[in-house]
Amino acid sequence: MVLITLLRLIHIFLGVFWAGTAFYLLLFLTPSIVAAGPAGGRVMQELVKRGQLTFFPVIGALVVLSGLALMWWTSGHFAGGWFLTHRGMAITVGAVTALVAFLLGPLAMRPAALRAGALAGQAQAAPEGPERNALMGQAMAASARAALAGKWVAWLLAVTVVCMALSRTI
Repeated sequence: MVLITLLRLIHIFLGVFWAGTAFYLLLFLTPSIVAAGPAGGRVMQELVKRGQLTFFPVIGALVVLSGLALMWWTSGHFAGGWFLTHRGMAITVGAVTALVAFLLGPLAMRPAALRAGALAGQAQAAPEGPERNALMGQAMAASARAALAGKWVAWLLAVTVVCMALSRTI
């Protein structure tokens, strides 16, 4: 029972952190970075240097793994009948959306954010002119791809949160 309590605490606390941060990024930080133009590239570089792109996949992995362990325990070791219950279906949909959100991070958002940061750094070092403008355009395009992936992550996690909340009441 201590292990289940620990898994629940990890899953709930880190899940709230993950989903909350995804919405903070979607609604506030990403639009501010984009609006800042070249200065936004410096912010992205600092976030990368501080390990944001490593930290969040670890958080997501802990949420997904603890969730799978809890699902295994709650479902009676993945007993098929449990998945046909309303609670089982809600938790399964939430688990699938969380897993897709988790995979979007390292497969789409992280590479685009790294590229945007690198290109913004090159643009800052380049002299004023067409080369700098071209680099900034590429950086903005990569940033837009990262932002789009971030939007998907946030909305998928919103579905996850709703499913997990409803699973307790249905």
